[in-house]
Amino acid sequence: MLRDRYVNQAFETMERANWTPEEYDAYIRACLLLEAEELTAKEQFDLGFSEGEVRGEARGEARGKEIGKAIGQVKAIEETARKLLILGIDRESILKATGLSLEALAQLNQK
Repeated sequence: MLRDRYVNQAFETMERANWTPEEYDAYIRACLLLEAEELTAKEQFDLGFSEGEVRGEARGEARGKEIGKAIGQVKAIEETARKLLILGIDRESILKATGLSLEALAQLNQK
């Protein structure tokens, strides 16, 4: 198989030696055009990939902020409930004020 490639290259080289200047120019122009198209396709792919990466990072960052904010709100509610328990406020009032479940309030009491 390796020999076939070298044989083919040799035949192509011999064939090119018989080309007219016009045929050779046409061949060179076609090669340059093909290279330009391949380069453009690669540039477009790279650009699309970069844009997708930026969008993905932005979405991930926004999602992370949302999750962080939600976690912060839950922690703040739990801290408020703990303080209300320490102050001796009845559990029913704490549940109504914070929206916590009875199980969540019981877990806070254990911490």
